[in-house]
Amino acid sequence: MPTLVAASRLACRTVLAQIDLARKDYAAAAPRLVTAFNLVKQLQRPDGIAIVGNRLGQLLRAAGQPDDGKSQLAAAMPSRSPSRSLVSRRCRWSSAAVA
Repeated sequence: MPTLVAASRLACRTVLAQIDLARKDYAAAAPRLVTAFNLVKQLQRPDGIAIVGNRLGQLLRAAGQPDDGKSQLAAAMPSRSPSRSLVSRRCRWSSAAVA
């Protein structure tokens, strides 16, 4: 049951952060993305870690915190495995584009 609660919180934080980003309300989006990133790490979801972490890293870099953004993007990178998923390939490309 705690996993279901965490997944629900994750979905809410992620959707609200996307709305904030669409409205260009970056100050409201940042804490929601941080919470969402912590939740996906808790749930051990590599796809969520890659997606949410990538958004958070890009937001940090755009906010003038390039070192924090770069370390966040590195933390969002899925571990290298023999089976390279679409998510990991997409994240590598996206991270390279902002580096």
